Amino acid sequence: MGLEQKIRYQWGKNNNAVARLVLINVAFTLFAWLMMWGIGNDSLFQLPAKLKLVMFRPYTLVTYMFSHAGIMHLLFNMLILYFIGQSFESLYGSKKTYKVYLYSGIFAGIAFVVIYNLQVLFETGAAKDLAQVFVDRAFLVGASGAIMGIVFALAWKQPNLIFKLYGIFSIKLWWIAAAWALLDIFGLMNNNNFGGRIAHLAGGSFGILMINFWHGSLAWPRFLQKKPLSKTFLIQKNNANIFQKNNFTSRPSQAQVDEILDKINEKGYNNLTKQEKELLFRIKDD
Repeated sequence: MGLEQKIRYQWGKNNNAVARLVLINVAFTLFAWLMMWGIGNDSLFQLPAKLKLVMFRPYTLVTYMFSHAGIMHLLFNMLILYFIGQSFESLYGSKKTYKVYLYSGIFAGIAFVVIYNLQVLFETGAAKDLAQVFVDRAFLVGASGAIMGIVFALAWKQPNLIFKLYGIFSIKLWWIAAAWALLDIFGLMNNNNFGGRIAHLAGGSFGILMINFWHGSLAWPRFLQKKPLSKTFLIQKNNANIFQKNNFTSRPSQAQVDEILDKINEKGYNNLTKQEKELLFRIKDD
């Protein structure tokens, strides 16, 4: 099977959001590099911190999370996305994988722009002028904020998932998430890649918020909540068919979902009962 056929195969598979995101990232990054070499503008698809430039290039709020600054930047992000993203997608489905990636990435970009401009707003005199220089020169590029949304969301609910480093060393997911967060916190303290660190932590935090909404730990404002649908279901009683109307939602409780996820963590997906698998699939693309 040639490279083109392999790409077509991966793209066409169902429930394959992670592979598609990796392919989009690689393809768009190569396209962005070609554009940079062609027109000499390396920030065309990067998210600027300067508000006026963001308003002129609103598309960069999305394109920045699909382009990268170099080969190692791209390779590191895609490895994390592929290996940890697959575990997330197997538990929560393709739709939620896309949602966490995109929404976390967008929130990370907004946080980057807001934090930089707040510095200008609260400074005075020469410090304000210096802060404005940093804003004018600051651009955000890379999928790290979006990927951290996926990593932190999964680590929040399944911290003890085991991953193999180089096929040899076993490491728990929460160790990976904690190490990444600490690196960013220390980077902020040392003013090292300030904007990128803010975006990483913001994206990871938003991923945690999203996973808690889906598990019922947090709730949307009442006016945004979906009303449960009225359905008719069949009850067997005393060998007679009784039809009863009732308002209900088929969404499993948080306790049920947590119990299933704990079982997967301890014994693996294949040890789930048929009923447990049905409950899990019911919430996948909710």
